[in-house]
Amino acid sequence: MVLESGALLHETAVHISSVLSSLGLPRTSAVILAFLYVAGRPLDCAEISRGTGYSRSSISQAMKHLEAQRLVLRIKHGRRGLYKPSLRLSHLLVELYARTVEGARARLRRLREYAGGDGRLEELEEELGAALRVVGRE
Repeated sequence: MVLESGALLHETAVHISSVLSSLGLPRTSAVILAFLYVAGRPLDCAEISRGTGYSRSSISQAMKHLEAQRLVLRIKHGRRGLYKPSLRLSHLLVELYARTVEGARARLRRLREYAGGDGRLEELEEELGAALRVVGRE
C-alpha cells in the first residue's frame, strides 16, 4: 500500500506541475512547487532533490525564482533552510491565472495602441477584463 500511495502522490504532483506550467511557471519551478504541495510539510533541498531528481543547483535556482515571486517561504531550521508553499493551492492557481490574464491584456492593450481602433481588439480586451473581475482582480 505504501508503494501504491507513493505512486499516487507522484502522479498527483505531475498533474499539479502541469497545471502550474500551463499558467506560466517555468517547468522546474512548477515541479518543485507541486512536490512541496504534495509533501504536505516543509522540505530542505536534499529532500526536494531526492523527490524530484533535480540537482541542488537547479533547486537553488528554482527556489530563488519562487521566492522572488513570493510563492514559497524559507524557514530557518538550524543551519539549513526548509521550504514550503506560501499560498494555499487554490489561491496560487487563482494568482497565476490572474497574472497570465493581466499579461495577455497588457499585450493586447499595446497592440490596440499600435493598430488603432480595431473593435475586435477592444472586445477582446473587455473579455479579459471580465475574466479578471471574476477572480476579483479588477
